[in-house]
Amino acid sequence: MSRAELIELNETKKLLEEHQPILESREKGLNAELANKMPELEHAIISLVYAYNNSKKRADEILKIYGPNLIKKTVPSPTLNVSMGEEIKLVTSPPDYSTTLTDVDVDTMVKEFRELLSAVLNIVNHQKDIKSIMEELNDVRRKNNAIKHAIIPELLENMKELNDKLEQEEIDEKIRLMFFEL
Repeated sequence: MSRAELIELNETKKLLEEHQPILESREKGLNAELANKMPELEHAIISLVYAYNNSKKRADEILKIYGPNLIKKTVPSPTLNVSMGEEIKLVTSPPDYSTTLTDVDVDTMVKEFRELLSAVLNIVNHQKDIKSIMEELNDVRRKNNAIKHAIIPELLENMKELNDKLEQEEIDEKIRLMFFEL
């Protein structure tokens, strides 16, 4: 045990104390980012409900007018092209059926259905963003708490023990020197 180790522990403590405000600042930034994302998610959910209500209303009207058999014959099961990447999105493509063989109401219903799917994917993207922010926020909080409540107190305890040991060695050395002088 030496003074150099004590100095090294003290420097480590200073670095951690300097790093702690950075983590706290990052935590505040993530909280603000999360607070900004929540209204966006709320807006996306409202858009989804609106798109669903429009789509459902249109589908019910068409079913009443034309009956389910006409739609089954003219509109095939939709194929969804979804692009998975940084952001999940619906890849727009031309309708998978002939628009000349269907009524304009059916075409509108298909368009509204695609808008409904886009609204769902928009919510999924917002949830992905929020989940990512929450994971990073938890990580930053965990690191900050570890520094604050575990690492720094442990360093202080080690520094105190080391300092006490060095002081005791100095006292022992003085006592030895006094015996040799006699």
